[in-house]
Amino acid sequence: MPHSRTRTCRLNHSIVIALGCLGVAVAVSASAASPFDGVYRGPQKTTRGASYTDCQNLDHDTTVRIQDGQFTAHWGSAKMDVTVAPNGSFDATGGTKTSGRQAVRAAELKGQITGNQLEADIGTPYCGAHWSLTKS
Repeated sequence: MPHSRTRTCRLNHSIVIALGCLGVAVAVSASAASPFDGVYRGPQKTTRGASYTDCQNLDHDTTVRIQDGQFTAHWGSAKMDVTVAPNGSFDATGGTKTSGRQAVRAAELKGQITGNQLEADIGTPYCGAHWSLTKS
């Protein structure tokens, strides 16, 4: 019977290791969530450049969906992949080609989440807007 007992101990040890690994996988998966995750909605209001043709129709409602502390923002054709820092701040840039030219115009998004409120400025040197969004 000692051989049977050894096999039982090995089996129990394997189960414990497997469950321990599963617990680590669940913990890693759960830790990817961010306290800032959720859907934020509110107005985007022009702050500069209203006289430029490229800067028309900036005032509208906007929605941001944060998942795992990340979201994507667009300004014209510029795409910005944004990561929210543990303190709620974020800063991202993206490039956009101007119409018919090779010049690249940098777009920037900079902001802060405090509680359920997301405040940010987005735009280029030519035109910009402010977000004042609330988590719903």
